[in-house]
Amino acid sequence: KHTAEILGGPKGPAAALEGMIRSAVEDYENHMESWPARSSHPFIATRPRRWGLTAWAVVLETQGYQTAHIHPDGWLSGVYYVKVPAAIGADGQGQAGWIEFGRPRAHYHCTREPEVKAFRPEEGLMMVFPSYFYHRTIPFEAAEQRISIAFDVLPEA
Repeated sequence: KHTAEILGGPKGPAAALEGMIRSAVEDYENHMESWPARSSHPFIATRPRRWGLTAWAVVLETQGYQTAHIHPDGWLSGVYYVKVPAAIGADGQGQAGWIEFGRPRAHYHCTREPEVKAFRPEEGLMMVFPSYFYHRTIPFEAAEQRISIAFDVLPEA
């Protein structure tokens, strides 16, 4: 289940979340200043001078998952974990319910196995990553919902 935009109109409690996201994005940008100068890399070369945010909530039920995807309109993307079922990360569950980066959809027929990294979500954790990174949610079994807020940093003219 996906909501519509949560940062438009009267924000209510979403205003505090927006502040947290903006702070995380600014920290990411500040960290970029320490990177070696590689202005030819498309991610660095397209860093927006001005940007806006869009955000939406994602609620996954048991056996819920999201297929591998990117965010083509964004420059930077992220996720904030609101609620994570106790079963995610429990012994014997492997990486069920984790977020995985690096594996595109099967129909791309990669000629070599991509480097893949998976991370266990935790309530209150925010992750920020380039929008061109393929990412997915590994299916999970749990009686509780997995609730997250996804967001994109959108370049502005």
